[in-house]
Amino acid sequence: PEPVPGPQVSAETLEKIQAYLTQELVAKVSTVVEVTNEPGPGVLRMDTAVTGVELKTEGMQVYEVVPVAAVFGGVKALTGTRDRDVQVFLEVKFSDSQSGEVIGAAIRKIEGRQLKGMKDELELEDMQESLDTATDDAQREISRGMAKK
Repeated sequence: PEPVPGPQVSAETLEKIQAYLTQELVAKVSTVVEVTNEPGPGVLRMDTAVTGVELKTEGMQVYEVVPVAAVFGGVKALTGTRDRDVQVFLEVKFSDSQSGEVIGAAIRKIEGRQLKGMKDELELEDMQESLDTATDDAQREISRGMAKK
């Protein structure tokens, strides 16, 4: 499934996140195995997708349990100025380039930088650090898998 653009998440930003994810995965995975666009024996096809984006109003903080702070926190939520937590869902699938048989797949939820209220828009830069961590993890897992061979 594809994520649906909305007021705080443009289609352009979703495309940039997808392109960055693919670019970083190819760059990092190619340090472990050969990466090619041509199908052949022993060649895996890698498909990546951004399958969802969730923006949730930041939860109450411990200090907001105090009645006065709780009122201020509630007002911020009602006026749309309370920070928004960002979660992006990624999917990576590896399949045999000739038969199409799925060899492995992973789904991962990553969190980006918080948006400042309802008017702030998600940008690639808000997700880059988390995307870098996710692609580093993928590289490490593929290295482990190759070492077991």
